[in-house]
Amino acid sequence: TSGIVTWDMDDLSAVYKELLASNEGDILVKLKDGKQLKIISFLIKMRSPVFKTMLESSLQEATIGLVDLSSQYSLEAFREFMGYMYHNKLYSGSYVPLLFEILCITDYYGVDAYRTYISDRIIKLITDVPICLVIASEALKHGTLTDKIYSSCLGFLVTAIKPQRH
Repeated sequence: TSGIVTWDMDDLSAVYKELLASNEGDILVKLKDGKQLKIISFLIKMRSPVFKTMLESSLQEATIGLVDLSSQYSLEAFREFMGYMYHNKLYSGSYVPLLFEILCITDYYGVDAYRTYISDRIIKLITDVPICLVIASEALKHGTLTDKIYSSCLGFLVTAIKPQRH
């Protein structure tokens, strides 16, 4: 053999999963409730134009290796976001508040493909009036970011409450 090590995508995904689980990294992220997560700047700069700009500047995030999100995001939402950033893991749950929190993170950090996925995932949950009302209520809290979601809720409600003609 030539001594060259080759990796397939499953191997790399497993490595990235392990890196995220190890909580090792050169950047410390402070999150709600005093929670913290260490992340690897090299990986996230490749996936987010906002992280790239932030971490290649003279901002505090780059100079002291600290991103303070303690007033914004939970560990659970940020870890889900990092799962995508590290190894393309898509959140498959249906917990509406968490989905909206992940949506906000993806928007803030300019990760358009994941933002679209999360937005579409929320829209697919609109299957009955009670969940539609929960989603519409949550969407109202987030302004223009959630216009498409709110419009989908309104469309569903109009159809759901339309009198049935015989």
